[in-house]
Amino acid sequence: MMGASLADALRKTPSFNGKILGAVRSQASADFIRSHGVCDEIHVVASQEDALERLSKLPASSLIVIGLPVRSAVEFTSSLAGLPHLVTDMSSTRRAIERSASKVRFVGSHPICGSEDTGPQALRPGLFENRLCIITPLQSSLSQDVTDISTFWKSIGMNVMTMDAQEHDTILAYLSHAPHFISGLMATWGMSPSVKNAIHKSPAPLTGGGFRDMVRIAGSNPEMWIDILKTNGDQIKAVMQEFHKDLGALLSGWDDRSESEWMGWLKEARKRRNKLSGFPENQ
Repeated sequence: MMGASLADALRKTPSFNGKILGAVRSQASADFIRSHGVCDEIHVVASQEDALERLSKLPASSLIVIGLPVRSAVEFTSSLAGLPHLVTDMSSTRRAIERSASKVRFVGSHPICGSEDTGPQALRPGLFENRLCIITPLQSSLSQDVTDISTFWKSIGMNVMTMDAQEHDTILAYLSHAPHFISGLMATWGMSPSVKNAIHKSPAPLTGGGFRDMVRIAGSNPEMWIDILKTNGDQIKAVMQEFHKDLGALLSGWDDRSESEWMGWLKEARKRRNKLSGFPENQ
């Protein structure tokens, strides 16, 4: 989804006059990309060795963008050592891939604009416009390479900021990774016996908007999320422990809070949500 959407964005960028080559793991993905004209060339690669052979034939000025689940991206990135090409990625965690790229001409990227949908068929026009891309250079990254990667993402309409890998993984554990696992818990709670019985009897979907909003991301690709868990599990666990502590504090005073105290709590929650989302305070 991310790779196809990136190719689509480049196609529609007036300043881009390069050639887009795609590599995918299935014939179905290749057929869709070819039939929709997403890339100039599309190849099904059966192995890492096959992909490396194709990459080695590219002009040295080519940019390689890796769009794989995190652990696959980590393994593939390490195999690029010695290639002259500038390499970036679109992975949701940074520390593991940074360690694998020590001998690669690499500047890490995390465009924060994914969704629970997968595959090139889920291509989203305008996916990157006015969204944030976090750049995580290595200590060894050349300043010109960092500038070039920033310019690349800006050219398709993204806002760019730079931070180190540790800071990225800590912040994303709060704002993306732990919420995914909370969403999974919500989906589990929604299948209590009384709820399942009501759903069985209902002539139409029974879920309210609040439940749908809370569990939406539980529909994301498990392959992608197990990699996030395995490469940022320490930070996710720390945030979940903090959530557990805050939930315990909320429950301990549940029956003793007055209506005005609850109102204050709800208003503060909305205020913080609006600030995090960039909305007016009282929206």
